[in-house]
Parts: sequence; C-alpha cells; structure tokens
Amino acid sequence: MVVSDDSYLSLYIDNVLKKQVACGSNISFDSSGTKPLILGGTSGGGLNVNLKNAAYYNRALSSAERTQNFNALK
Repeated sequence: MVVSDDSYLSLYIDNVLKKQVACGSNISFDSSGTKPLILGGTSGGGLNVNLKNAAYYNRALSSAERTQNFNALK
C-alpha cells in the first residue's frame, strides 16, 4: 500500500512500513478525469507486475484503516 500526505510518500508491505520519502505536495494526478491513473509504470512504458488489489482513496488512511484493509485481504 502506498500512502501520500502533504509531507511523505509511504510504502507499506504486509502492513509494515518499508520506505518513506519526503515528497511535499508535488504529487498530483489529473483531477479532470481526462488522463488515466497509471499504476506500476509510466505512460511511455511499464513494468511487468501483478497488482492483486488496487484501491484509490482521496485521503491518507489511518493506521486502523490500513490494518482493517490488510486483514480483509489476507
């Protein structure tokens, strides 16, 4: 799971924080709906990955919400 807030981009694997990097508020997406949200690659190419479950939230999830989602998807 990747969680973004106004300061950090955090990567959780099996509900454990593995990596956190400072990002500021410069992470954005096209809110007009005219461009796709790309997971696992770029518009010019991609990665050969499997995404078992993907979800997008318009806010950072709390620790309890991340745990609930992790346990529900085991």
